[in-house]
Amino acid sequence: MPRIGPVSLRAFEHFLIEMGCVSKRQKGSHKIYHRPGLARPIVLPIHGKELPAPYVRSALKGLGVSEDEFLRRIGGN
Repeated sequence: MPRIGPVSLRAFEHFLIEMGCVSKRQKGSHKIYHRPGLARPIVLPIHGKELPAPYVRSALKGLGVSEDEFLRRIGGN
């Protein structure tokens, strides 16, 4: 199973939109996404072009999406 590395912020935002998330607001250098049924919002730091792997894994866990499914959806595997 391939491990998730840093992911392009733009690609991850497109993935969130495909999963039904909506950008609710931005506070400083963080963008907050929400979707009905989520226990907590997805918070992304937007101060770089890539999203570090721990942030990606945390967001996937909150969405209930496996790493394999994520990689298939973004074309990583």
